[in-house]
Amino acid sequence: MKRLKSLLYTLFFAAPLLLNGCHKEKFLESGVISSDHYVQVYIEPNDFELRPVAGIENAIHAHFIGKSFECSSSDTKFYEYAKLFNDVSYKGNVLPFANKALTEPLTSVNIVCDKDFDATHKAGSSLGDVIMFCATSPYEFIQSGYKKKIYTYPDYWKMLAMNQNGIVKPIEILVKDVNKNNTRMLYPIFHLYFKKKPATSGEYLFTVTIKIKDVEMVKQIYYTF
Repeated sequence: MKRLKSLLYTLFFAAPLLLNGCHKEKFLESGVISSDHYVQVYIEPNDFELRPVAGIENAIHAHFIGKSFECSSSDTKFYEYAKLFNDVSYKGNVLPFANKALTEPLTSVNIVCDKDFDATHKAGSSLGDVIMFCATSPYEFIQSGYKKKIYTYPDYWKMLAMNQNGIVKPIEILVKDVNKNNTRMLYPIFHLYFKKKPATSGEYLFTVTIKIKDVEMVKQIYYTF
């Protein structure tokens, strides 16, 4: 049965890549492919979305959206990015379309809310020192020549279902510290985690501003503590 499921997966999901001639990929019965590229999809971010994390306190789920470029013989833009990031000689197995990366790093992230958060964070002031930016990136893995490092992942990441495969680097930094040097090749899904709750329980309206190059993207979300 497991073998049949794997075969069906390959036929319906992986086989189309074979028809596209994605460089030198070879398809295995398990549904994974042997690839020269660790990253299979690049995304040029032009927007993002926010939502609360169901059943988990103090966390907001976020993900970037934009134009995507997939590993395909007809997608020359994909290969341009692969060469730019030096991801051309992986020689390992990957799940088709699973490994994704943003094409641009983040310049900055800023978060404010419509009410006083506590005595030192008044309405409209930055909350960059009380909210963690949580993401992952394969940048160091790729630049090292695909050498694995031993990473320590935060315990609460298990609740957030964050990737902890030992390949992607965990990026856990204060929102105020986000910059283009520590956000290269981000996986498009990230989380905002509150280190502390506001002084008063209730509903708050948060405004999240993300800057990439000279473009600012703004989203709002209501969150109840």
